[in-house]
Amino acid sequence: MEWRGFAMMLLFLTSAFVPTHTIILTDNLLDRKYVDTFDCKNKIYLYIGWNNLKVGRHAVEAYWYNPHGRLQEYTPYHFEAPAKDTWLWLALHGEGENRGIKVVGPKIGNKDFIGRWKVDVYLDNNLLTTKEFTVHC
Repeated sequence: MEWRGFAMMLLFLTSAFVPTHTIILTDNLLDRKYVDTFDCKNKIYLYIGWNNLKVGRHAVEAYWYNPHGRLQEYTPYHFEAPAKDTWLWLALHGEGENRGIKVVGPKIGNKDFIGRWKVDVYLDNNLLTTKEFTVHC
């Protein structure tokens, strides 16, 4: 009985300091509602939040794969985590102009962007998750 109580206390103490993360795709950074289907005029953001992230320097990377399975964009971001609870956002840039505003436009053409996308998210060279989403026009 005493051993079980000690094990539960140890589990509680260690889990209190293990970093956890929340990663969502959204078209609005204010309300951060999860979206998995975007219109070609939507902004596409990757919102990332951590609890108990070690204070210090970190690197987050996003690899955006288009519906043809080819790497469309690579988004690296280096940051200093000031506190245990940290959040940031990355955007799929698309045209290169007005970064983060549009995914498709007259310079690129809609046909290359319509379909199922994939984004791989890494923290300090460790894969956190793979998210999939759809773009339609």
